[in-house]
Amino acid sequence: MKGLAGAIAALLWLHACQPDETVTGYGGAGDWHLDRIGDTPVSAEFVLHLDTGGGVRVDGPCTRFDARQTAPYPWFRLDDPVQTPRGCSPDATEARALAILSTATLVEVAGDALILSGESEPEIGFVRRD
Repeated sequence: MKGLAGAIAALLWLHACQPDETVTGYGGAGDWHLDRIGDTPVSAEFVLHLDTGGGVRVDGPCTRFDARQTAPYPWFRLDDPVQTPRGCSPDATEARALAILSTATLVEVAGDALILSGESEPEIGFVRRD
């Protein structure tokens, strides 16, 4: 029994030492502000937060969105999404951004820019702001 406990502890330690293979391990951790949908600039207050533990949170004017992202970079997939309304109806920009985010399959981080894309939706672009 003692040997089994030691083996489990060693496996847990090895797992904890594994590098983050998601977008956050490649410079994507932090807050990203919606900048464009396709080629159209937007100015909506829509913030995508990616944390190093795989948590994803979106704060839009009328919706909060929480999920998990565990796909290895450059892939992107949201698991267990939960949308929480904030007492108002999302405008067209917020609704469109949430729809694209929900179906995105690829992510790219280049400096202060993050781009999400999928097969049938336009790209959605975010910028990092201080």
